[in-house]
Amino acid sequence: MGAAIIICTIACIWFKGNKKPRAADMTLIIFAAVTLLITHDGTFIGAFFYSIAGIIGLVRQSSTGWIL
Repeated sequence: MGAAIIICTIACIWFKGNKKPRAADMTLIIFAAVTLLITHDGTFIGAFFYSIAGIIGLVRQSSTGWIL
């Protein structure tokens, strides 16, 4: 639980102001995959939301055009 809060906080800081959006996306997606593997589908709902947030962050559109 503590790791999820820390990862979420770091990703939110990186997303805010476009500091490191790619790093935040990859962090969320990797964390979702790792938690699914470690807990054997025990945290499916949390991992699902983290992976959706990472995917949306990867394909979002900025004011200058598509980031992807």
